[in-house]
Amino acid sequence: MKKLFRISNNPLESTFNDLKMFEQTQYCYEYIKKENPNVPDEEIIKHADISSACFQQASEYYKAGVNSSLNTNPLLFSYAMNNILKGLAYLKTFDTGILDGFNKHGFSVKPVDISDNILESLITIEKNGAVKSLLKIYNSSLENQKIDFNKLLRHIPNIEKTYFQTTGVISLSAIKDKNDISRYFIPGNNINDEIKNIMNKISMSGNITDKEEICICCPTMAFKQNIDNGIYNKNNIYYRDYMVIPDTFNEGIKDINVAFYCYLLIMSYGMLVRYNAHIWQKYIDKKNSKNEILIELSIPNAIENFYYQIHYMLFGYYYEDNTYNDLDVKKVIDSSTGRIMNNISKKVKEHNYHTNGDDICPWSDSYR
Repeated sequence: MKKLFRISNNPLESTFNDLKMFEQTQYCYEYIKKENPNVPDEEIIKHADISSACFQQASEYYKAGVNSSLNTNPLLFSYAMNNILKGLAYLKTFDTGILDGFNKHGFSVKPVDISDNILESLITIEKNGAVKSLLKIYNSSLENQKIDFNKLLRHIPNIEKTYFQTTGVISLSAIKDKNDISRYFIPGNNINDEIKNIMNKISMSGNITDKEEICICCPTMAFKQNIDNGIYNKNNIYYRDYMVIPDTFNEGIKDINVAFYCYLLIMSYGMLVRYNAHIWQKYIDKKNSKNEILIELSIPNAIENFYYQIHYMLFGYYYEDNTYNDLDVKKVIDSSTGRIMNNISKKVKEHNYHTNGDDICPWSDSYR
């Protein structure tokens, strides 16, 4: 069984290093050939050429984004993410219904739908395009509809506390409790009626702990059965150390992969930068915008988690930080204490023998 995680001192750097291999056309060819041995060589070569070019461009756009300011970097990052998604598609499928989607974005941010508050501004998901292709890659779908930026931001991992501080409501991105893996928590002490309704419908318990200002989320047996019965996709719900809680769309409550939220957020930011620079500058004005920090932090976290998902789709594992949590440390202590104490007893005995001493340990000769 392939391991879901591999250890790294720098998970993001390791992820990027692996993805960099796909900038080589030959590597793309070998990857596609291995997964599609019966596809004619000329088709594989064509896909390898397109994919490697996409990965190369994505790398250049990403580097440019890192070296630019918040005024423009979402546009550069959106080019990077769109290219790497297209590169992924040409590595993983020959389905023209997916590949043809990259001829257009598949969404729009219309001037009439832009509000003074970015959280209320609307994104229109259209009939065809790259967004729909991404959903198909992750075995999901959405009807044509409008969704607000708030729906995206409340699913971006690692900004949960900032989201609560900005909106006053908990997000729908829950973090695994590393000391109790049966539960998850979300920073904040306010669950609004909308989120209560979602949790009730999906059979998830959410209890506020005021002292710690967190919401403890526990998947119930009914929720787990829904996953077992195929109502929800386990790979969309559980992501690294997170649980991506399903959200409401026109067609009802749906579990959508975190890659969708990350991708559409940065792509939509990029569209604002390109076509409505004056509005984007108001959104990121530190003096007058309540949402500036949330926007600023959402960008690197959306990009990072999107790249993690692309890597997982290609390699089948994530990198995990080479650190210990409290539960790991406790396990090490429990398993090692007896051996350590018995070794100390042995050393004391040897010392007494050689020095004619009478030192004793405050525990029995054989602790365990």
